[in-house]
Amino acid sequence: MNELAQHLPWWLSLPASLLLAGGGLLTLIGALGVLRFDNFFARMHAATLGTTLGAGGILLAYILVMSGLAHGLRLQGGLIAVLMLLTAPISAILLMQAGMQRSARQKPAQAANTPQASAAVASSKGTSSKSPRDSCTR
Repeated sequence: MNELAQHLPWWLSLPASLLLAGGGLLTLIGALGVLRFDNFFARMHAATLGTTLGAGGILLAYILVMSGLAHGLRLQGGLIAVLMLLTAPISAILLMQAGMQRSARQKPAQAANTPQASAAVASSKGTSSKSPRDSCTR
């Protein structure tokens, strides 16, 4: 038996193991969401939730194990958890705002490339957008 298992009681190692496995599973689900979703905003949502919740479970397991080994409450992992809970959503919000601004700038350019927009530009210039074949009747 290793040294950690000798000093950590089973009633403390069981919740720590469950939190560690749950945190890893949530992080894996977030990573699969990034791979599966096709929209930038859905990918950001999956990545942020998976990272925040998964890391939270892993950090809670860390706090439990360190508190059990020290025979008292140790909150060094709490600072990491607070920083993670503050920075991950804020960075996701900033990335989503940048994505919204980029998609807003691309929509007018995409609308100008449609056939209806070319016909409107051609008719405003006094020329017809129809080819000579379109005016032929059978």
